[in-house]
This record gives sequence, structure tokens and C-alpha cells, in this order.
Amino acid sequence: STGEATLYLFNSGAQQLFEVKAFHEERRSWFIGQTVQQDGRLLFVTPMDPLFLILYYLIKADKEQGKFQPLDQVVLDSEYPSCPLLLKCADVKQYIQHITEEKEIGSQKFHKYSQEKTLKWLKKKVNQTVKALKSNNISVGERVIASTFINNKQITDAQE
Repeated sequence: STGEATLYLFNSGAQQLFEVKAFHEERRSWFIGQTVQQDGRLLFVTPMDPLFLILYYLIKADKEQGKFQPLDQVVLDSEYPSCPLLLKCADVKQYIQHITEEKEIGSQKFHKYSQEKTLKWLKKKVNQTVKALKSNNISVGERVIASTFINNKQITDAQE
């Protein structure tokens, strides 16, 4: 995560996070079912693991203070006042252990960024992605074959 602004969407109750990507090209239209989107703009809304965004705040807090802290004191941002909603997403409290060290004092939990745990978690995510791609017959790995298609007319025009 870079810390740069991107558009995200929460479902009602802030249980799930979605990334919103807008594709806009001039002089383009999209055919969607029986309708035409005339301005060429298309929005894609994709479910996203909130830990990827929380990770930015954990790394920042680790660099600034390097100590265990409650998550609600780490995931704060004056420029993005809705960021504490990330902590309300389903399973965040259960899966935060994949990227942090945790200490519990009384009934309160304190967290600190763990690079080692984060790298293991990211490796697991990559392996899941590779498995999904392979199951859909998409080549992955070091020896991926790339194909280039060239229109014969383009070659002829370039030679003249």
C-alpha cells in the first residue's frame, strides 16, 4: 500500500471492503446486456482483503513508534476519516494475527507489525493466486510464454 488515495467502498454495516476502479477512455462505448454505456466509463467493484490497507498503517506506526498499540490507535488518518471502518470488516480481528505480533493485557489486545508474519501471509496469498490461475489454465511461473500478434498490413505499410 502506498498511502495514496484510491476509491474504496464498504457494504452496509462495513462488513466487506471493495476496491472501485474506473476505466474511462475517450470516444468509447460499452455494450452491457441490451444497453450502451455511451461515455466509455466503466466501474469495476472488486472484493478486497482489508488487511492490505491496514498493513499501511501498521508499517507506518512501527516506523514512527515501534511499539505495541491498540489497533484503533494505529488505524487512524485525518485525511481519511473512514479508515477505522476497516477494523469492522468481517474476520479482521481473527486474521490480523497474520501480519502482527499480539500481546493481551487484561481484556485489551495490542498489536505490532511483524515483517516475518507478513511475508508468510503474502506468500500464502501468492500461492493461492497461482493455484487459481493454474486451475483456469492460465500459465504462471518463470517460463510464461508471451505471444505477439502483428497485423500483416501493418508490416507492409511500415516497409513502404
